[in-house]
Amino acid sequence: MRRPTWAVFAFSFLLLLHANLVLSSHFGVGLADPLLFGAMLGLVAVYPLLHGDSAKGSGRFLAAGGFWLVAVLNSYLWSTATGVSVLKLREFLPNVLYGAMLFLLVVDQPRLLAALAGVLAATVLLSTLTLVQVCLGITGFNFYGFANGLVDHIAGQVDAFRPRGPVEDPNYYAQILVPGYAIALGIVLGSAKACWRGMGAVATIVILTAILLTASRGGLIAMAMGTVALLLAYRKIQYLAAVMVPGIAVLYLVPSYYARVSSLMTSLAALASGQTARDISVSGRLAEMKAAAILFAEHPVSGIGFGMFETRYQDISANYDMMLRGADRAAHSLYLETAAEQGVIGLAALMFLLGASLRAIQLAHREAVRKRNATLMNALRAMAAAAVGLFVSALFLHDAYAQHFWLVLALLFAAERTAGDKPIAAQPRVDANV
Repeated sequence: MRRPTWAVFAFSFLLLLHANLVLSSHFGVGLADPLLFGAMLGLVAVYPLLHGDSAKGSGRFLAAGGFWLVAVLNSYLWSTATGVSVLKLREFLPNVLYGAMLFLLVVDQPRLLAALAGVLAATVLLSTLTLVQVCLGITGFNFYGFANGLVDHIAGQVDAFRPRGPVEDPNYYAQILVPGYAIALGIVLGSAKACWRGMGAVATIVILTAILLTASRGGLIAMAMGTVALLLAYRKIQYLAAVMVPGIAVLYLVPSYYARVSSLMTSLAALASGQTARDISVSGRLAEMKAAAILFAEHPVSGIGFGMFETRYQDISANYDMMLRGADRAAHSLYLETAAEQGVIGLAALMFLLGASLRAIQLAHREAVRKRNATLMNALRAMAAAAVGLFVSALFLHDAYAQHFWLVLALLFAAERTAGDKPIAAQPRVDANV
């Protein structure tokens, strides 16, 4: 595309939408990933000639990404089944490559804002499909793979329809929606124009409702943490009570959430008193996390090998008399999974990657404050809130679907080098609070 902002918007939109996944899984288009990656790579190659793009300011991303990759490769040396590790990495690598291509494409503020617009547009579209699906009672129609869902066990005797979006797990679908929620809420809090605040409010409500419909407890926590982060950024924490009251009301009014939250609290109380968690989902997650902790303790330096946890779960659960799930299971925690599979080296690399991305956004915000660039400050605050939500949700989810995760990481790193540009329509309404 000759217009870089439209190209970045389109790629961000497609990546957050997981269009490549839908094309390959729902329509059987096996070339979806190569075509999308080829298009991005082609623009990365020609834009330096057409628009003067350069790789300046890529050092932090390359250092953090390189350290992460070295840790992954190091874990291969200790893998008991290198074939499994190679297969897992081959499945995971496109997420990293998409992130790298997007990072190289976002070299200025217009492109950064276009990327955020693409993320928000895709999030609103997915959320709208979910609401239409549920409100019209057409849960059997998945909108050509973009609105999957299934009646699932919630808690106790409660079963309900749980939307899954373009993926096969409602918890990951909720996580996918969190960055767009943060962007929409950021528009409400930071925009100087009433019309933009109104549209942001509508988008926030639509996305929030879709997240609630997933009945994902991790998604709820991630959304709450993103909200708190934004309120703190704008020094409007006093509005937290106004947000909490309807939030608590929703928990009581939505049967699926009330059942899951009450079941979680009951299980935590039972665990605190030395009893077994009554919620099968909670007890299963705890068993999987405990298995990951045990493997980390047994292989603390380099772990058991990238992608190897699922193949070891059954043995660990049997040896330590934990809950048997009857199938290979994931760790359900990115941090514990990384520790088990890559050891302290991999965990340090992951934390360095996440920490470096937050440092990049902090430096970008500092530069935006110095230049009184209100538009960029608003965008960066929303991005930071999205990062907080994603990183918190990673406590409860591993990297089964990581495309949106690396998309946000790429934008966090890209923000640092875009902050040196000239301000775009600076708006006096926004203060310079960090």
